[in-house]
Amino acid sequence: MTSLRSLQRDAFKVLNTFVEPIARSPWSGPHVIGPGLVLLETTGRKTGLIRQRPVLSFRVGDVLVAGSVRPSSDWIANLRARPKSSVWLDGEPVSTRGVVIPLPVGSVAALRRQ
Repeated sequence: MTSLRSLQRDAFKVLNTFVEPIARSPWSGPHVIGPGLVLLETTGRKTGLIRQRPVLSFRVGDVLVAGSVRPSSDWIANLRARPKSSVWLDGEPVSTRGVVIPLPVGSVAALRRQ
């Protein structure tokens, strides 16, 4: 029997194959006002491999805030274990360091340039 978590994970993998190229583009990221899509690169907490996930984010000064409504998002767990990360912003990778802030529903990550 397939679990709901594994169905969600499979659905997001398929969706991410279409969304990742958009997240790398120079026009998708958050601008001064409003949200945008970025490609977040984290290091897998178990494998040590680079993992890429498109996430919605918005700017608060010089910090990007990205969130997840799913409490079990792997990118959140990876970022919590290994805060060094990067995001594709304006079509270029930018080194960041993340701090995960748990919320009653899901989590947010504050990503600051290094």
